[in-house]
Amino acid sequence: MPAPTFLCLSLLLGSSFSSELHELAAKGAGDAVELLLRGPSPPDVNERNAEGDVALHIASALGHESVMVALLSNGADIDMTTESGDETALHIAAGMGRSGSCAFLLRRGIKADARNLQGQTAIFMAVARANIDILKLLLAAGASPSVSDEQWNTPLHRAVTTEWSEGVHELLLAGADVHTHNKIKGATPLHIGAYLGSRGVVELLLSHGARLEARDNDKATPLHRAAMRRHTDLVAFLANNAMQRGGSAMLDSKGDDGSTALHVSVVTGHAPTVAALLDAGASPSEVTNSGESALLLAAHYNKVAAMQLLVERGVSLDDTQHQGKTPLYVASEFGHDQVVQLLTAAGATLEARGGKRGFTPLIVAAHEGHARVVAALIESGAEVDVAALNDGVTSLIQAVVHNHSDVVSLLLEEMADINAQAEGPIGSGLCTPLHYAVLLDNLEMGKLLLTKGTPDLTAQSSMGTPLGIALKFGRQKFVELLCEIDWNGCEEEQRLLAAEIDAGGEGVDVKLLMGNVPGVDDLGPPIMSKPVELNSSNDFAEVNLTQAFYDNMKHPAQGISAQGQVQEMSSSDHVEMVDADEEEAVLRNAREETRPGPGYQGDLEELRANSRKQKDEL
Repeated sequence: MPAPTFLCLSLLLGSSFSSELHELAAKGAGDAVELLLRGPSPPDVNERNAEGDVALHIASALGHESVMVALLSNGADIDMTTESGDETALHIAAGMGRSGSCAFLLRRGIKADARNLQGQTAIFMAVARANIDILKLLLAAGASPSVSDEQWNTPLHRAVTTEWSEGVHELLLAGADVHTHNKIKGATPLHIGAYLGSRGVVELLLSHGARLEARDNDKATPLHRAAMRRHTDLVAFLANNAMQRGGSAMLDSKGDDGSTALHVSVVTGHAPTVAALLDAGASPSEVTNSGESALLLAAHYNKVAAMQLLVERGVSLDDTQHQGKTPLYVASEFGHDQVVQLLTAAGATLEARGGKRGFTPLIVAAHEGHARVVAALIESGAEVDVAALNDGVTSLIQAVVHNHSDVVSLLLEEMADINAQAEGPIGSGLCTPLHYAVLLDNLEMGKLLLTKGTPDLTAQSSMGTPLGIALKFGRQKFVELLCEIDWNGCEEEQRLLAAEIDAGGEGVDVKLLMGNVPGVDDLGPPIMSKPVELNSSNDFAEVNLTQAFYDNMKHPAQGISAQGQVQEMSSSDHVEMVDADEEEAVLRNAREETRPGPGYQGDLEELRANSRKQKDEL
């Protein structure tokens, strides 16, 4: 509770009291006040000073009863309020701890329940000062113990907030309402006591009828609030009381989001509080509105100690939430390697499917780039080449698509299938990891795949081999890299190049075909300065490469950016693109209808000879 606002600055700072009457009142000169007021030119007894206080306010604040007698005998208004805070002399006396002034004013008939601008009576002032004598005086005079201020707080709320158990007891004896909810949080006094961990205050409130099942604005009970603050002893006390009074229904009651006290405790990660709730009978199988059990929450928020306790208590390891994700899946998704190790050691199912795409824990860990989790899952026996249910992507493909080179290296060391195929964007068909690297123009990833494994360079998607895709989309650095490795194995692409040369095309640098292919170590930076960064969300939504590819085919002066969007490319960085419906016709023309001009065959043989010579030299 904030400090009372009624203290007169003139009293605290020793400034002028504006008039002789105010000065005499401050000095406690009752006889002089009497003489002044009965003199030939008496001042206004209710005159305000510069701070808006009258002489009665000053006298009550300083405990000068003789001055108050003189003032009231000469017409002072006992219920007059301050100009600034709308407080009476009783508010002021209670706030200053002047029990004598309070007693005097109450005897003289001042209103005991007068409110200030905040809706507070003098009882609030007594509680703020924890002054039991004044509190008893006010209650004995008929002041209400259940009056609410503008925030709907009662004196009992305030007493509990300051953990003033003596005041709480006195208010309860006077019949204070234990069920009132305040305005901001909707909290009862019991909610506040539980949140603060005030065991004695909580017991007092319960003994006077406070309800354990009371809900605040979040539908949370006092037990929820105690669990949130890790008050283990109080949680045990409240949980056992809840079980005795209302059984599991009360102990496992849920807040707005479907959380029980056990869920709240698990999220805090405080194992002793979790243990107290389990010992009292809290159910670990209850789920939140999003379908998360206590174990799933521990996995989500990386609460290792709480997870260990739940596992030791024998909870189900493979509970699933609404998207079918198990605790192991969730821990893998968020990269919580300690939780992953704990769950795998306990026997959690390694290949459990989850999410919209039917990923396994290993696939989702690779998708997110969590190398330590990938290593832990493989060590526990996870199958490296298992594919997602809806599109067949493997862990390796996901790591390539999302540019997680450390995960790619790890998977290849574990003999992941470098030629595994998954359905790519519409129009691309089944794609290998190398196809994806070329499609996304991630040259460094392509180099990694070629260095760590032996990808099949002749693997066909509906767009062709990796080299064919590089040609189609103007990936010149990829063309250089792939031709250097296996030029002789790319006869179909040679024909396409020949057709391009014959047509005077400007797509791929023709010098490359003349034997000027640099070594791998001499290759410059990739065309794209930044590798692909696809969306990484809980739903694992992919960038729509399909639309980007389609747009690229329609607009030959554009390419696909690292984010899967169409971007401008110079005329030297692209080959001619065509609409998807015309693609097959273009390929057929290049392969079947193009005829070399005079001398062409000799030039082509020379190109092939140069290429073979350079491969021999490498």
